Amino acid sequence: SSPQRVLWAADSFKGLPDDSKFQKSKTKSFVIGQTNTGYEGKKGDFSSARHVFEDNIKRNGLWGTNRINILEGWFNDTIPKAHIGAISFLRLDGDIYLS
Repeated sequence: SSPQRVLWAADSFKGLPDDSKFQKSKTKSFVIGQTNTGYEGKKGDFSSARHVFEDNIKRNGLWGTNRINILEGWFNDTIPKAHIGAISFLRLDGDIYLS
């Protein structure tokens, strides 16, 4: 039998943070692969409510298994305080360095 692994999900659920006090790129656009979209994200873009994530967990039969811990907030505020032991797989997806 496989070991009982725990998933730690960290998300602000607030979308992009305010980065107005940081230097902007001179291109002022969003690039996907080789495609320049001409779009510059702003605070709150790409947000999603926490209940949407929780509903996906429930829909896939994982709710109530004590194998998923949700850390709500920015990485730098939540991950250092999470008391995560050994990590077997790590995938971080931050929209920008600030988040």
